[in-house]
Amino acid sequence: MKSMGWVWGFIAILCFLIGFSSNSAFAQDNGITDMDIATYIGVIIAVIATVIGVYYAAKAENRASDERTQGVVEGYSNQITELRDKESSLKSASNCEAYAVNYVDLMDRIAYLYRSETLPTETAGYFENEFAYALTMIQWIEKHNVIDKLPKGKDSMWTDLLGWCNEKIDPLDEAQLPMPMQKYDELPVEEVDRVRMLQLIEGYSQQITELKNKERSLKTTTDCETYAINYVDLMDQIAFLYAQESIPKDIGRYFENEFAYALTMIQWIEKHNVIDKLPKGKDSMWTDLLGWCNEKIDPLDEAQLPMPMQKYDELPVEEVDRVRLLDLIKDYGKILADFTKQERDLKTKIDCEVYAMAYLDTLDQIAYLQKQKAIPQEVTNYFENNFAYGLNLWEWYNQNVRDKPIEKDEIEPTWTDLKGWSKEKNIEPFDGEVLPKPMLLYKELE
Repeated sequence: MKSMGWVWGFIAILCFLIGFSSNSAFAQDNGITDMDIATYIGVIIAVIATVIGVYYAAKAENRASDERTQGVVEGYSNQITELRDKESSLKSASNCEAYAVNYVDLMDRIAYLYRSETLPTETAGYFENEFAYALTMIQWIEKHNVIDKLPKGKDSMWTDLLGWCNEKIDPLDEAQLPMPMQKYDELPVEEVDRVRMLQLIEGYSQQITELKNKERSLKTTTDCETYAINYVDLMDQIAFLYAQESIPKDIGRYFENEFAYALTMIQWIEKHNVIDKLPKGKDSMWTDLLGWCNEKIDPLDEAQLPMPMQKYDELPVEEVDRVRLLDLIKDYGKILADFTKQERDLKTKIDCEVYAMAYLDTLDQIAYLQKQKAIPQEVTNYFENNFAYGLNLWEWYNQNVRDKPIEKDEIEPTWTDLKGWSKEKNIEPFDGEVLPKPMLLYKELE
C-alpha cells in the first residue's frame, strides 16, 4: 500500500506540472511575472523533495522494523536452543519437571507476541515445530500430574500457547521427548551429587565418631541421657536423608551398625524412662529412624552400650563442675560454629530443612539440660544470641515446612524447651533478613 501511495503521489505531481506548463502562456497574457513562475516552481520542487523524503523514511522504518523482528525471533530461538541443550543433563524427576515447565512458559510468551501481533504472523512458521513440541510437553505434564505441583493457576498462564496452536498445530509423539522424560517414573526425585553425597557421609561419620568418643567421659545420669538423645537425634537426621533420597539407598548399609546402635539407645531410653524427661513429642521426631530400620535392621544387645549406661541406676545425679561446664560451652559452641560453616553449602530445600531442624535440635538440647539443672544458667546465657537466631529459624520452619504433608502418626517437632527458655528470658528473634540467602529463596529451590 505504501508503494502504491508513492505512485499515485508521483502521478499527481506530474499532472500538476503539465497543468502549470499549459497555463504558462495564459499567465503571461494576464501579466503574471517570471518571479511568480519561479515561486510556483520552487513550491513544486519542495513538494517533490518532501514526497521523496517520506518515501525513503518509510523505507528505512520498514527495514528497521524487519531488523527488530529478526532480532526478537533470533533471541527467542537462542533461548529455545539453550533450553534444549539441557536435555542431556536431565537426571531426576525434578529436573524433568522444571525443564518441561520452563519450555512451555517460553513458548507461551512467544505465542503471546503472535496473538497480540507484536510479531508478524508470517514469521510464526519459524517456530511451528517448537510449538508442537510445547504441546507435547503439556500432555506430558498432565500425564504425570506435574500440574498439581505448580503454583495455583500456573497452567492457566498457557492460554496464549493453546489459543495460538488451536486447530492448526498438533503435538508430536511422546517418543520425541528426551529419554529421561519418557522414563520419568524410574527417576529419583532429586539428582544425586556423588561428591556432595560423599561429603555428607564423611561429615556424619565424623559427628558419629566425635559422639562416641564422649562415651569414656560419661559419669552421671544426665551425661548418659544427653549422650543417648544426641546419638539418636543424629541417626534420625541421617535416616531422614535416606527417606528423602538425598542419599542413595544403595549405600544405606554404610551406616547399618550405627542405626542398630541407635535402636539400642532407644530401647535404653524407654527402659530407664528417659522418654518422660524429653519435651512432649520429642520421641516422635525419631520416626524417620524407626521407619528406615523397620524390619531390616535390628538393635544390638544392651551389653554393647558403654558401661556407665549399663550401670545407669548406680550413677549419681550430680551437678556439672566448672571444668566440665567450660567443656560443654566449648562443645556446643563448636557444633553451632559448624552449622555456620554449612550455610554456604545450602543448595536444595532438603539442605535448608535439615540445617534448620539440626540447629533447633541443638538449641532445644541446651535448653533441656538447663531445665534439668544439668547446666548452670550462665551457660544458656552464653548462647543467648544463638537462641534469638533459633527463633528466626523456628519462624522460617513454621512458614515453609510445617504445612508440608506428614506421614500417618507422625508428629511435628515442637522444640518446647527452646521456646520455653526464650520466653522466660524474653529473648526475641533478630530483626531483618538474618537467615542464609538460600533459606530466604526456599520456595525457588529444588
